Amino acid sequence: MQITLDRRALHQIPELDRDLPKTMAYLKSSLESLRCKVFSPMPSALCAWFDFGAEEAIAFRSDADALPITERSCKDYASRHPGRMHACGHDGHMAILLELARRLDKKENLRYNVLLVFQPAEETTGGAKDICKTGIFKKYKVEAIFGIHLWPGLEAGMVASRRNEMMSRSCEVKVDIYGKSAHIAKAEEGIDAMAAGVEFYRRCMIMESAMPKKVFRLLKFGKFQSGSVRNALSDHTHMEGSLRAFQDDIFYSLRAGLVSIGKDIERQSGCTVNIYMNDGYPAIIKPYNLGSSVGIHKCRDRASLLEGLEDAFLYSQAVLAERAVQNLREINCAVLGDYETARPSACEEPLNAEDILTFGDKYLSGNGGKSGGSKGMTDLKRRCPADLPDGMTERVQELSVATFKALGCLGVARIDFLNDKQTGELWVNEINTIPGSLSFYLWQEVGVSFGQLMDELVSLDRLQRAMRIYARAMLALNEMEW
Repeated sequence: MQITLDRRALHQIPELDRDLPKTMAYLKSSLESLRCKVFSPMPSALCAWFDFGAEEAIAFRSDADALPITERSCKDYASRHPGRMHACGHDGHMAILLELARRLDKKENLRYNVLLVFQPAEETTGGAKDICKTGIFKKYKVEAIFGIHLWPGLEAGMVASRRNEMMSRSCEVKVDIYGKSAHIAKAEEGIDAMAAGVEFYRRCMIMESAMPKKVFRLLKFGKFQSGSVRNALSDHTHMEGSLRAFQDDIFYSLRAGLVSIGKDIERQSGCTVNIYMNDGYPAIIKPYNLGSSVGIHKCRDRASLLEGLEDAFLYSQAVLAERAVQNLREINCAVLGDYETARPSACEEPLNAEDILTFGDKYLSGNGGKSGGSKGMTDLKRRCPADLPDGMTERVQELSVATFKALGCLGVARIDFLNDKQTGELWVNEINTIPGSLSFYLWQEVGVSFGQLMDELVSLDRLQRAMRIYARAMLALNEMEW
């Protein structure tokens, strides 16, 4: 059968992530003779559109990438690419869609138009999301998308499914709790990281078990390490576990719960609680000593990670690599004054089409992107004041003032934050001082005009100059011989 031939041919040419030239060529050659429109919505992806004149469409999706695994079978159709193998059935998924295409080619009338989608980067991350972002499902009025997966545990010929979701999303959870060691005879002088870890675990289990049984989820820890000797309080507890859920709202609710429990443990025990929950890619790569998003990259896979690193190292001898914030909201707040008088401005939320603000967003987005048409950050679309959840504005303003004071700033500066809209987590990202950002538009929202802002900056400068003159005078007096 042709479906078997397709599967075996594709099995011999496994390719990884978004680098799928042979796979795409095979699929395209198999589809071009059929009565469908074959097109690529993005690199290393392929679609086939069967138009039956209907108002709406349905889509069928197959993944197309393989795994970095060495095949050890002796089949005559084994992988010809060393270190790569279709070990997860994606060759079979593609063969099934090709067979569906041949059958659709013989149909004259159907209730729906049909879109076939061959997707890259399923084994890494981001392929499905990137195809969604191309807008093809909206353009072709797709009402539903169907996907399949080969399942060795089922009998041959059996089709199985379940209501709602089929697979869960997951993340690894790592927790580090830091206390202060002390001899057990003087326990009151220490901070017990082991006790804090036990309490953290107990509360996590209570949170997870409180959910209804019909809500499919999992939060378990399989590793708990704490302490070094029997007669001293532990100063460090390390825990590792796994979080899984079928629905996004349950997943993010549990993530937010872990963060909330960690903060409660910190307040009650005096320990420091660090919680890491991985999402795999994407990662942010940027030169460590540059601003304005120069050399910044959001990397969704190994290939883009290597490309981002290569570019970032053109600008700097050291590069910062960190996990990208998911469900990103950017928030900015300015601070004016000195250590004693520092006060915050209104908060703003930059509005941009991409996940992060690029150099182009900041400086090339004005006047239709024409050269010289942008006014920099002042030309950027923004919501000011930002529409934030209850308490978030006050929290951002408090952190802004605290950051300003901690760095010994004087005058005016804008502090930029990253916020996960799902979990509520908030991070100080960077501080922008003059001339990087005067931030006058943030002060207008709280009744401070541009002239008033300039007057206060001049007054602060005069005060600072007077303090320096006074300090030098006192130093000179102390050095005089009386």
